[in-house]
Amino acid sequence: MRQKHAGAVTRAQAAAAVVSMAATAAAMGDVVAHWNFNGFLPESGTVPATLGEGTFDFRGVLGGASSMGGTVLNGLTGTAAGESFAVVGSAYNGRYVQIDFTSSGGPDLALSFATRRSGTGFSNNRVEALLGGAWTTLANFNPSATDWGVVSVDLAAAGMSPGSASLRLVFDGATSSLGSVRIDNLSVTATPVPGPGALAVAALATAGAARRRRRTA
Repeated sequence: MRQKHAGAVTRAQAAAAVVSMAATAAAMGDVVAHWNFNGFLPESGTVPATLGEGTFDFRGVLGGASSMGGTVLNGLTGTAAGESFAVVGSAYNGRYVQIDFTSSGGPDLALSFATRRSGTGFSNNRVEALLGGAWTTLANFNPSATDWGVVSVDLAAAGMSPGSASLRLVFDGATSSLGSVRIDNLSVTATPVPGPGALAVAALATAGAARRRRRTA
């Protein structure tokens, strides 16, 4: 009787592994637009997406925009900390930056970014979305004054779906002319829609698993 090698991998097991990896990738989400802000010009007014398609429009805080030290937190693999986008000065309380993008991916849209502030910096900030023609607050955030943290917002739960969309980060709460807030590694992601090939692999793996169960029953 032939014995199977302990390290042998059957075709069905290999197919199941592919499906597992695809599921993991889907859980992480596809990048719709990402900004790492490395090398951006504070006087430019806009920053195109580093990856994907989108525009980060900071003309609303032009004059208070600055480049400060960044972080690898929430960044893409292999990207240096570099610089971050910053707003400086209490004169910019109530001002905002706008993020415009178009998603053709799945419905599970999400926003995430790394942020921190100075001790007198912007402590009362919010994320807004353009929904039904009106700007609607989705989340509030108060960055740490000592370390970087990540803000994550479920855009799908707010009713955003694939297509053209706009978000705003509104800054408030700075108490001095030197008070600042930093934004880095800003990402909009969407769960990808499985293509025909992925669906075929999933069907193959499911059928293989069913056959194995029948043989061992």
